[in-house]
Amino acid sequence: MAQLLSEKISHRGITPTHVQNGKDGLAHLKEQATNLVVLDLPLTGSTEGWKTLEAIRKAHKVEKLPIIVLLNTQDEALIKKASALGATLVLVKADVNADGIVEAVADLLLGSTPGSTTSSPKEQVTKWPQAPKQVVKPAPAEAPDDTVHPQELPTKVA
Repeated sequence: MAQLLSEKISHRGITPTHVQNGKDGLAHLKEQATNLVVLDLPLTGSTEGWKTLEAIRKAHKVEKLPIIVLLNTQDEALIKKASALGATLVLVKADVNADGIVEAVADLLLGSTPGSTTSSPKEQVTKWPQAPKQVVKPAPAEAPDDTVHPQELPTKVA
């Protein structure tokens, strides 16, 4: 996932840096100016993911360094924990595709907050909506097999 995100982010004109774990990420943040962090939790290793999030936020103010947290779960307690520890935005991977994550990165770097209409950093934590999908239904039996009726095509699937 990290390689795919790096490639897609690069195509948006943003230069990503990928690190393997929390310890390396914290070291990188001390050495390099960084505009945004994408933290895919849970992390394992010598510096566990939640501690990494907490350490980043202690060292960098919300308005100076946005943090996007990616979670594998829709567990509200973990989403609230990420918010409490200073995440700017929480994305649940089951609800967003790689393009949605890239859009969130680009939106935050350009100064807007994806999925939110509020301005308070505490209120900016949200689950990014799933990218719209187009579903093509089979045409009715009386129509030729290759005909699709536009009125039968939903534009969004929840």
